[in-house]
Amino acid sequence: MYAVVCFLVLAAVKWAACQNTDQYNQYTQSLFPDGSSGGTYAPYIETTAYSSASYSDYTVPTTGVNVADVERADVRIQNDSLPISNTEASVSLDELLLVQVVHRHGERTSLFQIPTAGEVQRQNSPSIEAQLTSNGIRQMYEYGQFIRTRYHAFFEDGERASSQRIKVISSATDRTIKSAQALIAGLLPPNGTRRQWNTPLGEYWNPFPVYTRPRHHDALLLNYDMDCPEFAKLRNSIGELPAAKLLQNELQGFKENVIKATDVMEYNFFETTTRIHDALLHQQRYANDSSYPKWMNQSLYDTMDRIVNMRMHLIAGGNRDRVRTRFRVGHLLKEIVDRMNTAGQAYKTGKSNELKMVLYSGHDENVAGILAALDLFNYTVAGPNFGVPKFTASIIFEYFRNNTVRVLFKNDPDNMAADPKILDPPHCGIYCPLDAFTDQIRDLDGWEKRSGKKNAGCVIGLPESIIIAGVLVAFCLLLLVAAIVGVCHWRMRRVTYHQASPVFAQPLRSSAPKDVENAPPSPLVYVRPSQKLLNAVENGVHDSRL
Repeated sequence: MYAVVCFLVLAAVKWAACQNTDQYNQYTQSLFPDGSSGGTYAPYIETTAYSSASYSDYTVPTTGVNVADVERADVRIQNDSLPISNTEASVSLDELLLVQVVHRHGERTSLFQIPTAGEVQRQNSPSIEAQLTSNGIRQMYEYGQFIRTRYHAFFEDGERASSQRIKVISSATDRTIKSAQALIAGLLPPNGTRRQWNTPLGEYWNPFPVYTRPRHHDALLLNYDMDCPEFAKLRNSIGELPAAKLLQNELQGFKENVIKATDVMEYNFFETTTRIHDALLHQQRYANDSSYPKWMNQSLYDTMDRIVNMRMHLIAGGNRDRVRTRFRVGHLLKEIVDRMNTAGQAYKTGKSNELKMVLYSGHDENVAGILAALDLFNYTVAGPNFGVPKFTASIIFEYFRNNTVRVLFKNDPDNMAADPKILDPPHCGIYCPLDAFTDQIRDLDGWEKRSGKKNAGCVIGLPESIIIAGVLVAFCLLLLVAAIVGVCHWRMRRVTYHQASPVFAQPLRSSAPKDVENAPPSPLVYVRPSQKLLNAVENGVHDSRL
């Protein structure tokens, strides 16, 4: 009984805590709230030629430096960017079944300040996230206009586009939710349609649902730090990878020079460099302030670019580090593929499939992780084939009636109207059969089972549905226990009453008059027990039927 009550109390408290996502997000604010690298971008770096046949059986080791392995990894790099097809990215809307987009948020404020007094400080207090800038809002609005121009006839079905046709999912951060809202404003302008609900606001904006999950439940878009202890260990161990150690050996004087210039006492080669680079990038590129601190120069900044880009590749699982890629985008890709299968089955059986488009508003690591999953995100010690995805960078999955998938990439926030580039993943091709596409990423599914620990899953806490179900089951069990206790108590009292009754405890003999008919009148009516009952009492038989 006490265990059931305790379970009910704990479940209720847990469920109530999960409802207040904002407070929980403030409480669980981590060093990088979105699991991103700090939002930087560097130009493409030319590297050696790429050979897809040379890495099919290769997995990046997690400890130790093996120069032969690193040199072997070097030949897996593409020339200066991603393998992009020259085919025009036009689309036949009549053949489309489903469009799914994973995009990074728009331009944001910096996460950190330029080092002062020997400390890399946050730009804001720990409970306040980096916010979308006005330019970031404009970028995402224009991205929505691009999506509308490209797919308008596919999802509109006239003037009305409901949440059954378009689903928007965001991570639980301010900048991604705002990005999703700005995108929808550009995608579904209500002016002149039945969606217009008043003037003047209703001419330009119509509310649309954006779905989020609390951070500690979000294995799709966040899955970071305290939300995922296993992945946090992998993130924190990237400095032990062979390529990382070789890069640190090559840049031995870099760390010491930065420490001397900034007086930063605790310096992590990848993480501290990323924080400083984030602040400098925002100041130089987005705050229209090209002035550097006195200790900074272009050579030092370029070196930081190199380190930041390498860090992103190591975290996302570049060079077929499938363990890190699995934790980063395993669940996300499984959901995307499952949704394609559902759409394909509906088409084959002649059933209607209302869902036409799914938009994921996420972070740079989501985009980078998908590129890594498709064997398109590789690096050498000299540098990666592709830098950190820019703000608004996106991967677009187009699924067609002939059961093929086409993957597009868009990474130009200064020209949002430009067509995306068609990617050409190895082992798959431009129009990849869904079965072949699934086989390429099949090893990324079920990462929580592959971690080797029973409780190593990266979703802390039970989902609300399980908690509610547990509360209901516990409540039913409590009622059942109460009913059983009540019945047992009633039966015991009944047996005790029969045993303690004076009629049954003592023989009824001389207390009654012998001649009942001639007895004097009395206010009490005496009913003489039957002889059968008296004999039974004397013989010790207690039967309620007598």
